[in-house]
Amino acid sequence: MAAEPVQTRVAVVGLTLMKPNGNLGKYVIPALAASGFEITVVTREPEKAQELVRSLSGSKAISSDAPIFVVKGDYTTPESLTPTLAGHDSVISLLNRDQTAAQMLVIDATILAGVKHIIPAAFGIDSRNSEVRALPHLAIGYIKSEEHLLKAIADTNGRTSFTIIHNGGFLEWLLQYDLYINLSGQGDEPSMVFDDGNIKVSVSSMVDIGKAVATAVTHRHDERFRDQFLLMHNLAISQNEMLGIAKKILPDKPWPVVKVDTIEAEKKSQEIFDASVASGEKAPASAYHGFFARAFFGKGLGYFPQVDNELLGVKERDVVWLKSLVERYLIV
Repeated sequence: MAAEPVQTRVAVVGLTLMKPNGNLGKYVIPALAASGFEITVVTREPEKAQELVRSLSGSKAISSDAPIFVVKGDYTTPESLTPTLAGHDSVISLLNRDQTAAQMLVIDATILAGVKHIIPAAFGIDSRNSEVRALPHLAIGYIKSEEHLLKAIADTNGRTSFTIIHNGGFLEWLLQYDLYINLSGQGDEPSMVFDDGNIKVSVSSMVDIGKAVATAVTHRHDERFRDQFLLMHNLAISQNEMLGIAKKILPDKPWPVVKVDTIEAEKKSQEIFDASVASGEKAPASAYHGFFARAFFGKGLGYFPQVDNELLGVKERDVVWLKSLVERYLIV
């Protein structure tokens, strides 16, 4: 009698629920479950993670009998986390990009545990672009963890591989928090439009990011996924195009705009950032707004002219699909 196939075991690390990467958990976990994987959620806050799993089960996003286990992770050292990760086939990090030390620790623990594959928390903008790598908030954090990953993986001589998925903007996050245009103002309050508003940015639905992650785990032994940077988006859209969609939904609203010069915004951010460095204090979140604006909407660094959608099992979408999403955030 042939032996039954061994179920793939996946460890999902980090579910910080108030930032994009952490929010991905409620999309990544259902996608992994739908692929038939056994899932271990490793978190500092198991109670919150259990609550998330229960809500996913209650909403039928996952089956009530899906093999999902929640454990508390010890992030003190790589050695303390290693036993929790041992025995898994893949580790997926949903830590936020600014959690540099924790990200490095997870990478080291993954390799120490003998796990064969890791998807690091590298979602978002394509970090291979030299101008992106020079952005202060990335250079002092995420880029260090990426460099650490590449060296650590190289040192394994092929025993462990990585798949990095860059998805551009997190679409639901951008819409919910008015980071693209002001939807919560319902067409009465102004939207900040950067430069001429015509620069396109690649954006991806979190549902499809979850599907891409599951695809990468499924094909982790495939050379097209081993030690690869893969790009995806559902579509590329400018602020003016997004405003045009909103105006069609609420045509009787004025939809005012405030023009913002991204060069000036970047200068202000640099001043705040430099002052923080000089004082030895951590730069406030406001220090990064101008860097983001210049990178995404000034220089167009958030646009992916070529993507790996087909490889990742992700579809390109159109404005009709996007309009259906935007409608959820507007009172029609």
